[in-house]
Amino acid sequence: MTVNKMRLVGSASGIALLCAAAPAFAQSAAPADSTTPTYVTPVAKAAAEKVAAETDQVVVVTGIRASLQKAIEIKKLAVDQVDAISATDIGKLPDKNAADALQRIVGVNTESAASGEGGFDENDRVSIRGTSPSLTQVTIDGHSVATGDWFILDQYQTVGRSVSFTLLPAELIDTVEVYKTQDASLLEGGVAGVVNLITRKPLDFTQPLTVQASVEGAYNSLSKETKPQFDGLMSWKSPDDTFGVMVQGFYEDRSVERLGQETLGYEPITAAMPIAVAHPSLIGVQAPTLIGSTLFEQEKIREGGDAAIEWRPNDRVELNLNGFYSRLNATNVNDNYMYWGSNELNTNVPTSYTVAHNTLTSAVWPAGPNGLVIDNITRPNENAYTYYVNLDGKFKVTDNVTIKTQVGYTQGVGNTPEQPSFESDGASAGISYARSGNGWTVDPVGINPQSPAGLANDWAWNAIFQSIDTEYYGKFDGDWQADAGPLKDVLFGFHASDHTRQVDGWDRGCTLGANGACYGSPTMPFSATNPTPYPSGYTGSALGIPGLLIPIAGNPGTIGSIIDAIPGGIRGSAAVTKQAQNYYWLDSFKVHEDDYAGYIMAKLEGENWRGNVGLRIVDTDENAFVNTPTLPAGVTGTPITTSAFGPYYVDQVRHNYLDVLPSANFTYDI
Repeated sequence: MTVNKMRLVGSASGIALLCAAAPAFAQSAAPADSTTPTYVTPVAKAAAEKVAAETDQVVVVTGIRASLQKAIEIKKLAVDQVDAISATDIGKLPDKNAADALQRIVGVNTESAASGEGGFDENDRVSIRGTSPSLTQVTIDGHSVATGDWFILDQYQTVGRSVSFTLLPAELIDTVEVYKTQDASLLEGGVAGVVNLITRKPLDFTQPLTVQASVEGAYNSLSKETKPQFDGLMSWKSPDDTFGVMVQGFYEDRSVERLGQETLGYEPITAAMPIAVAHPSLIGVQAPTLIGSTLFEQEKIREGGDAAIEWRPNDRVELNLNGFYSRLNATNVNDNYMYWGSNELNTNVPTSYTVAHNTLTSAVWPAGPNGLVIDNITRPNENAYTYYVNLDGKFKVTDNVTIKTQVGYTQGVGNTPEQPSFESDGASAGISYARSGNGWTVDPVGINPQSPAGLANDWAWNAIFQSIDTEYYGKFDGDWQADAGPLKDVLFGFHASDHTRQVDGWDRGCTLGANGACYGSPTMPFSATNPTPYPSGYTGSALGIPGLLIPIAGNPGTIGSIIDAIPGGIRGSAAVTKQAQNYYWLDSFKVHEDDYAGYIMAKLEGENWRGNVGLRIVDTDENAFVNTPTLPAGVTGTPITTSAFGPYYVDQVRHNYLDVLPSANFTYDI
C-alpha cells in the first residue's frame, strides 16, 4: 500500500522514535529547536526538575531531539527493563497506529491479525519476545482497557486476553512504555511483559490555551482511492495551573484491498482414505485441504475521542477525570475461489503425486467429486468499539507519604450484525495442484475460473456474532519515602477488578439446488454472461504464482436476497424472533472473573546502582459458563432444546487461584 499524506498542523512538526538504548551526548554542531514545546509530559518535567536540582540550570530541548531525550531518560531512570517511544508533539507518534509504532522496539512483535484469517492493513496485536499476545498486558495510564474486535473470527475464537490496537489511534498517545520485566507494583497478567499507553493531561500543557488540528489524505494503490483523515485537540488551563480541560477527537476513513492466495488448512492422510488404500506409504502425510485465491475489499471508518478534566488546588491534591471512546466500522466483502482438497482426499485417487517434508506438495486428480468451491461472503456494518471512564486521585498525606487512587469502568464490543454468504461448487474433468513460486498452481480441467459456467448452487448461510468485554476496576497505591540508607521508598497497594467476557452467536444455513434444496434453486449471485470483473492487478505474475486462479465475485445484493428467502432466516426484523432457534451455542460462552491483589515493594539505591524487591499476592475467582451437548459425570441439569443445532447444557466451571508472585530488579550504571 502506498500512502500519500497532506498535513496541516498547528504546532511544530517532526517524527521521532527510539530504536535502542543509547547514551546521550552533547551536540554543539546541531543547535536545539528553540520553539517552546506545546506539551510537556510528567516524565520530561521530572527529568528537567532533576537537572535543575543538580546543576541550577534548565536546558529546554524540543522537536525530535526532545523526543529522543525523553525516551532515553525513561529507559535510563527505570529500574525495570523498560523501552519507550515518545511523540515529539501532539499527534506525532511515529505511526498512525500505536501497534505500528511499537514494532520499532527491539523484542516487541506485532501481528496484523489475531486469528487465522490472514493479515490486514494495520497491526492489530502486540507481543513481547515472540510469545502469545494474550501473555502481554496492555494498559492505558496504568488501568485495563476492554477490547473489541471487528472481525467475526476474532469475536469468538483465539484472541484470548489480548487487546486489539485497531481501536487505539496514535494521535491520542503521548508515550508508550514497554516493561519487559515485572515488578510487584505492576498489574498481574503480563507474563511476558506490560505495554502501558500514556495519554495527555491538560495541566501538562505549557500554554493556557492550546489548539491543534491535522488533516491528511491516505491513498491506497490497490483500491485506487484516497480517503480523508483528521484529528483535533483543544486544551485550556487556568492561569494558576490549578484547573484544566482537554478535548480531542479523530476521524479516519481507510480503503483496504487485499488480494492473494491462502492455504486454509492441512490434514493428515488416514488409512480410511482411498489415496491411502492405493498408496499405504502416504498414511500420515499432510495434504492441503483448501487452496484459495481471495479478494478482500473493505472500508474502515474509525472515529472517537478523548476528554480529560484535571484539578490540582494545591501541591497535595490532584484529581483527573478521563474518558475515551473509539468505534471502527469495517464493512467488507470476501470472495474466495478454492481447490477443495479435502473432498478429493476422501473420494478420489490421484494419478500422480509428489511428497516433500511429509507434505503432499502436488497431485493430479482424475474426474471425480466437486474439486472446486467458491465462497462469496459479505459483512455489512461489521464493527467494534471500546470506551472507558477513569478517575485518578493523588494525595500527599504527609511530606513522606503519597497515596494514589484509581477507579473506573471499561467496555469493548465486537459486532457482526449479519454475514450473508453464498457458496457454489464445481465438478471438473480433473484438477491438479503443485507448489509454484510463492504459492500453488491450481489447474481445473474444463472450467474457466472467470466464468460461472459449470458451477452449481451449494450452500447459503448467515451468521450473527457479538462479543462483549467489560471490567470494573479500582486500586490504591501508597509510597512512603523512607530515605533510610539504601532503602529509599516502600511502595504498597491493593487492586480489585470484576471482568466479564460474553460471546453469543446465531447461524442459519440452507442447502441449495440439486444437492437437497430446502426451498428451491435460487439465482446465482453473479451473471453468467458478465461476471463481476476482478482488479487488473490480480494476476499470477504480480503475485509470483503463475497458475493463480482468478475468481469471480458475487453480487452482495443478490446474496442478501437469497438469505432472505431461506425459511427460518435471521436477517433484518425476522432475526429477533428466530434467535432461539438459530442460537449457535457451539461457539457461545461466558467467563466471569474476580481478581484481588495486594503488594509491597522496596525501592533500593546506592552508589551507581538501583533496584526493587517486592511481593504481589493475587486471588482469582473464575466462573466459566460453557455450552456442551453432555454434562460431566455426576453433574445434573435440564437440556435446552430450542436450538436447531441440537440440545445442549450450560455447564458452570469454577476455579479459584491464589498466586504468590515475588519479583526483584537491579540496575548498575557502568
